Amino acid sequence: MPFFKSRQYQYTNLFKSIGIVILSTYLASCGGSSNTPPTSQTNEDNSSSSTLQPNEVLIKLPLEMRNVNLKLYDNSSNQVVTEIASFSGTSSVLKFPIEKANRIYRLEITASQNSQIYDFINDKYVTLDGTYHALLWPTSTKSRIFFVSPVSEAVYQRALVRAGQLPDENIETSKINDTHFIMAMQDINTALLNAFKNENTPTITNANALTNLSYSTLPQNTYLDSYLSFGYFVYWYSTHNQTSSYYSEFTQNIALDLADGYLDGKSVIGNKTDFTPLVTTVENTDPLLNTAPGIGANQKTARDQFANGLKDAVLNLAVRQLQPSLNSIGYKALTERAYSGTPDTPYTSLLIRTAGAGDYRRAVGFTTSSICGDSIYPCKQGISGINNDNTDLNFPTIEYLIGRYEANKCVLKIRATGEIELSQGSQSYKSTLDGGSTDNLLQVNASTQEYILNSGSAEPSNSSQQYPFIQLKIKANKVLSASAGLDKHTSPAQLENEQLSCTFN
Repeated sequence: MPFFKSRQYQYTNLFKSIGIVILSTYLASCGGSSNTPPTSQTNEDNSSSSTLQPNEVLIKLPLEMRNVNLKLYDNSSNQVVTEIASFSGTSSVLKFPIEKANRIYRLEITASQNSQIYDFINDKYVTLDGTYHALLWPTSTKSRIFFVSPVSEAVYQRALVRAGQLPDENIETSKINDTHFIMAMQDINTALLNAFKNENTPTITNANALTNLSYSTLPQNTYLDSYLSFGYFVYWYSTHNQTSSYYSEFTQNIALDLADGYLDGKSVIGNKTDFTPLVTTVENTDPLLNTAPGIGANQKTARDQFANGLKDAVLNLAVRQLQPSLNSIGYKALTERAYSGTPDTPYTSLLIRTAGAGDYRRAVGFTTSSICGDSIYPCKQGISGINNDNTDLNFPTIEYLIGRYEANKCVLKIRATGEIELSQGSQSYKSTLDGGSTDNLLQVNASTQEYILNSGSAEPSNSSQQYPFIQLKIKANKVLSASAGLDKHTSPAQLENEQLSCTFN
């Protein structure tokens, strides 16, 4: 079934899209963990960009496409800066305004009735449908080569979520900033072990294209990364229907899965689009285990099962490419490389994140508290969205809560940016978790993981000196109810003047 039948920018259609994400090489090679803006990193090999003009970027594809339309947009203004109709090939040079180099651009690759893509598993060209998105960030001084791969929609969608996008909303790509983009790439690169991140990964134009890759003469990472990257296709093909549309299907499904930032078999709360998960994971619900070893142990089964399946697919591809006999050293290296990360020892990995499949979000809650003004419960104040570096493992995160909730004509939206909206009919209330004293989490019952999250204004809003709040009641990562109203306390357990109350359990 072709994707993007409708051109309306609805989030449900976004999740049906086939995506392409630019995995620019400005992230560190150890899993996308760099938090440095892209202008501070150089690429491994700049030889291919030696002929590029300061206002040009080179787009590389992993598989040849035929008869597709390319459009490059200034993501801030949504204006088209380059358009190529009926493009066929494996790479293209695109121009952008040189005076607007250091900004995010969005590439759209739109298939037409005659579009095709090379199916390297079955050695034939097959129909290509849909619109593919990519984000890139050219600069006027660094290499401007971008590998466009099936991993890209995951980065694109994760960047939208980090920018505050939720299901069933009109897409506003202009809200994506450099922080959202960088963090989205970190999320996806880590989950997928840097698949298609290496710009020297070759383009496959025939069934034997990987046969002559040499572990001895190439940079070793290029050899390993190439087989890993194309091994994902083999994994999907061998485990899901074995259809020639595996490129589209694989991309669509990982994009849906990774919208929450993890290869965990789950998507953003409120997404109603069906997808086929690659893994099944359990939630982390106990704040006592909010450590790398604790969460790592909880996710071990999912992480190891996927790693074993991916390894089998990569080695299957290598055998098909005659690597045991033609390149025994390289094949041995493929058998010995890691296909998942290892949970770090306590407190040496502050962000917990482990490479590979698994749900590494921290449970909503805390184990050691501090005083929050007038709270009657143990409390943590200064709660915010998820786009800031949180190096305190015991500080609460709202990552499990992000999403769209609907019940009894009430709609609750919790955005990655920390914005919270509660509405019913004509009533609508908004607040933002921006790290203030009225943004706090109260521990009602530690043993049952029951908490109250308050998001309030920094200043009272009326003559009675009451603060406006949106208050969420939570149990084991689940929002049970939400209320909007006023209270004179900065850390209320129950709002004094409740103006709207909704139940979601």
